[in-house]
Amino acid sequence: MNLSAGGVLEPAVNSLAGLHIAFSDLVSGPATGLGDGLGDGTIVTLWCWGIGDIKGLSSVMFTDAQSVKRNAAHHYYWKKADGELPSGPANLYESHGLYEIAFSIPAGSATGLGSITIGVGAQESNSISFTVRAGNIYWVAPSSASPSGNNNNAGTYAAPKEYLNATIGSFSTRSLLQNAYSGVTAGDICYSIGVDEPTSYSGGRSVGLVARDCTGTSGNPVSIVAYPGTRPTVGLSVDTQAGFLPINSPHFNISKFAFTLGHIDPSILPAGTGNPGNPQLSNTALTCSGGNRFTGNKCGQRAGKMITGWSGAINAGGTGINDTFCLGNEILDQGTANTSRFQHTVYFSVRSNITNTGDFDFSFNYLHDNFAMFGFHLYDEDLGSVTPLMGITGTITISNNLIADQVGAGINYAIGPTIGNMYTADLIVENNLLIRTGTGETELEDSVYPPAEAIRIGGIEPANATIRNNTLIEWSSPANVIANGVNGGLSVSHATGVCVWTIENNLLYSKIDDKYVNLGTNVSTIDNDNNNAFYTSATNPTLDTKPSWTGNVTVDPQITVVGDNYTIDAGSPLINAGFVRTGNPLRDIQGKARSGIDIGAIEK
Repeated sequence: MNLSAGGVLEPAVNSLAGLHIAFSDLVSGPATGLGDGLGDGTIVTLWCWGIGDIKGLSSVMFTDAQSVKRNAAHHYYWKKADGELPSGPANLYESHGLYEIAFSIPAGSATGLGSITIGVGAQESNSISFTVRAGNIYWVAPSSASPSGNNNNAGTYAAPKEYLNATIGSFSTRSLLQNAYSGVTAGDICYSIGVDEPTSYSGGRSVGLVARDCTGTSGNPVSIVAYPGTRPTVGLSVDTQAGFLPINSPHFNISKFAFTLGHIDPSILPAGTGNPGNPQLSNTALTCSGGNRFTGNKCGQRAGKMITGWSGAINAGGTGINDTFCLGNEILDQGTANTSRFQHTVYFSVRSNITNTGDFDFSFNYLHDNFAMFGFHLYDEDLGSVTPLMGITGTITISNNLIADQVGAGINYAIGPTIGNMYTADLIVENNLLIRTGTGETELEDSVYPPAEAIRIGGIEPANATIRNNTLIEWSSPANVIANGVNGGLSVSHATGVCVWTIENNLLYSKIDDKYVNLGTNVSTIDNDNNNAFYTSATNPTLDTKPSWTGNVTVDPQITVVGDNYTIDAGSPLINAGFVRTGNPLRDIQGKARSGIDIGAIEK
């Protein structure tokens, strides 16, 4: 195995990935009413592979509900999704090799369910759905722009308002997001032309975007979207504790915003103590309200400040977990060595007697360099205040994420030991690349050390759990093992329910003497635990016991790691060595179609 501590591995996408749309930000909207002099209707952003750097004669096409196919009304940009203008702030080219297109739905498109495709030369991509429906389009722009934003304007492109947010310190007619005053209703879209949102205050908490009684529905959400070529920001010019805070405002879409939070100077706290501060002031960029679609946003930390509390960059609790889609967000620099162990990178927790139903999808995200403990943290426990504690039904999908340099496990899905049967959701964890996770040998509050693991799943009651085609590279360090004890790159435990586990085609590579898999005593039903690869480059290891599963690969995987990514070398034993079944991921994390099934998240 070849390892490099630095550098960027250029994703091998154009010739290998093929033409494919991974996801979009908006899935419904009007076909008219844009008013910017370029497009006709809703501006949609696509993240895709195989389109090339130059648009040329290529085009996005929309086929409407009457099967009439039209070219996009306007293409705003066609480029690598590298986080640089005119595209959104999330650098998904570095992590996934993705490209980004923004275009407008053409006028004349019939109302109803249609589809979006991309044509490049003689090739046509897969299709994704888009529904044409009624809805208003609003605009905000800085006062220095042309047209000039003014909060007394009507909110059209020709006469934009200055802010989405409420007036600083109060709620008034100036805010588009206060339904009782502004008139924004279900199905409306608000485009921001690079506005740096001012901070308002709600319950003593500084908030960048407050939505109050601004209610969307499943088919008619309220959407806040960056206008192509601009960078709307929250927390750019003032310390801000929360980015987006919905109050009685479910079904919100937020796309391509940059959040920079943090309000505590870490130098005033003793190093390594961990401090949640006032829990009411916890830092969160995006608070879920139920029915959310958060796409292509960037969540970072303010220079010289610290993110801490009892929250996460994306946070949900209670009914806010319903039907949540977090796609293609870049989350980085969350916290410092002084950040509380109760602050996480992404945090979902029910803690109520309300059952959440629907699908929950965390895919194509790039989490890196985060001190807040755990990457995706889905956790509940009975605190004695709610009986019975309910849970989640449906399917939870955690797929195609790149998680690098994460304190604690990159994926932590756990149910406390006293809850009983509550989580009936199926869990799918596949095609994720976790590299240098399980870090953090510093003691936090309550004498807790971050666990040295990559993926930790436990207490599922009853559910099916699929852990497939993930790559785990370096999930601890020697100092971390000394501080935390031996845990294992993949840690799986279970209480008393009936859970069928499918664990296959995963690659676990360690550079030190460490444990690969930690199975709890009640994990007994494992279906086709096939074709996983285990290897350490440590000299004379004593802890590298492989589980007695079928089809293990235990020789050097022959991969080349550069920065946060890797490729498979020619002749690698991983090639076509995966277990083949219906439901295998059809593409790898960088979009390449799987001609066979290689072990891990990357296909040769």
